[in-house]
Amino acid sequence: MTRSRHETAVQAVIFGTLGFRASLEVTDHPRSKSLCSQLLPWLKQLNFGTKIEPYHREILETPHGELPRESQTEAYWRGEAAALLGWAIQLFDKPHSTRPVDPGALVQNLMILLPNASELISGSSLRPKIEIDDYCAFCLTMRHRFLASALGSEGQTAINNILQNRLAEFGLSDAFQRVNGAELESLLAVTMPSVQGLYAVRALAAEWLLGKGE
Repeated sequence: MTRSRHETAVQAVIFGTLGFRASLEVTDHPRSKSLCSQLLPWLKQLNFGTKIEPYHREILETPHGELPRESQTEAYWRGEAAALLGWAIQLFDKPHSTRPVDPGALVQNLMILLPNASELISGSSLRPKIEIDDYCAFCLTMRHRFLASALGSEGQTAINNILQNRLAEFGLSDAFQRVNGAELESLLAVTMPSVQGLYAVRALAAEWLLGKGE
């Protein structure tokens, strides 16, 4: 079952804030330190404090310039997840097939650090289910096909079986039939690890959107 528009909006804002935090860590700007210190209090003002996972709270509590590399990576990829969730509630265009989200878009579209961001939550609405199903099926398929591309024929068969079971679990078997094969094959020809990472993250976000996990 797809998450509610309210739950999706809250998660998009939290993840988008983490993505913005990651960008601030590598930004040499006079306000970076101040902005970092404002992120967690702002989320608490929106009453999102209880929705933040402990690890993510730790990231947001860390002063500018002191974020460990693995925490930067986690925050960065959560920003990518925010773009997919933001698309699901009609705040973003569909994520680019190979390019990461612009941190500026996270700030603008999710109204990060603005006092009236609660209006975004109350005014959000989910896209039609068929659109969400089709894009989620595409992201899951891309993740599994990238995994299979590094394996032999036996491994590829196993990965394909896992994919079909996964799609059936989420009720996406019909959506899989609508996956754009030409786009799929075009992306599979891209060997950049960053693109494979994009679809690993998008697939996880899609699974969350479809009701898996907390």
